Amino acid sequence: MKTVPRSLTFRVIAFSTVWAVIALIAIATVITTLYRQASESGFNSLLSAHLFNLIGSVGVSPGGALTGSPDLGDLRFSQPGSGWYWSVEPVAGDLTGVLRSPSMTGPIASPPVSDVPFDSGFQRSYTADGIAGEAIAVFESEFVLGSNNRVARFRVMGNLSELEEQIGAFQRRLWFETGVEGNDVDHVAQIADADAA
Repeated sequence: MKTVPRSLTFRVIAFSTVWAVIALIAIATVITTLYRQASESGFNSLLSAHLFNLIGSVGVSPGGALTGSPDLGDLRFSQPGSGWYWSVEPVAGDLTGVLRSPSMTGPIASPPVSDVPFDSGFQRSYTADGIAGEAIAVFESEFVLGSNNRVARFRVMGNLSELEEQIGAFQRRLWFETGVEGNDVDHVAQIADADAA
């Protein structure tokens, strides 16, 4: 009676290869998750810093008009349709005028406060569609200017689509560099054939 040759070497190598692939997948998944968390945290911190800078760069004239020429130190706020915008708009208190970044060539709607309420610090964040159709993250705050209860709404917007593209590019590169190539499987098959001969 013939028996099918089974090689201990083949089984060990095949088992080790499978576990190596599983380990690589797990490691790549963890690294990608950590990279996403770090990228999103840095992105949100940047928008928050820009928002405070914007608030500190705007004032109100004696006649109640918004004044100021904010410079947030990022050229993307000067490029139309870049997905990076800022705006200052009157809310209450006989305030007039609207200030916008050169990149913001059209209006971007804010959701009702009933849908996205402000927190205890009179700030809120949400996602929206940008001027060029890109997804953007919006950090918004309402702030009292001057001594006459003139309230303005400050918004800083960043390109979420751009962030997702960066994360996706990192993920693809990571999988490429850590992935198991087809040659590994072929190598195992060659060993099996040699042992069975």
